[in-house]
Amino acid sequence: MADNYLEKKMEEHRRGVAAVASSRKLSPTGSRRGTVALRIDPLRVFVTDAAPEVGQAVVRRLREAGCSVAFVAENGEEAVQLARSSGARFYPRNVAGGAVADLMRQWRGIDAVIITDGCWPDGVASAGLKRVVNIGSDAELPDVAPGDGLTVNAISTRGITAADAAEFCLYLCLKSSSFIDRRLFEFA
Repeated sequence: MADNYLEKKMEEHRRGVAAVASSRKLSPTGSRRGTVALRIDPLRVFVTDAAPEVGQAVVRRLREAGCSVAFVAENGEEAVQLARSSGARFYPRNVAGGAVADLMRQWRGIDAVIITDGCWPDGVASAGLKRVVNIGSDAELPDVAPGDGLTVNAISTRGITAADAAEFCLYLCLKSSSFIDRRLFEFA
């Protein structure tokens, strides 16, 4: 029987009607074709305000990527729900001053700060910071002294969606993006 099967397949092949096995083609990295896979080291990220839509998108996207995220927002049901659904740490605005000190005790450092409200958080300068991203409609480069491996960038949200801004923010936080420094990204 095996001989008949092989003979039949050989005949089909000669006639050009051999069935092509459909399998999902993978790239050399193991991801599907047409996708990009980036390695994300576990980051400890502090978001200064998750109240605006962009801040919420940033918190969600960073958590989806496996980052430890803490954020400040007005004490309300929306902020509590964001913390519950994303798994991020929530600090009410009235106790935000102690957030950095608490995160330093819990995480032993902060890798990135995402500024969504234009305010630089107190006490974060000595946190072993590697990335600072200022994000918002009127974003400017934060006035932060360059440090050992510290990159500082800004993203204007005019002309892009909150999800796109969050994705770009994640990219700027990656170790592999450390060559991007002192840039203001504006979209039309």
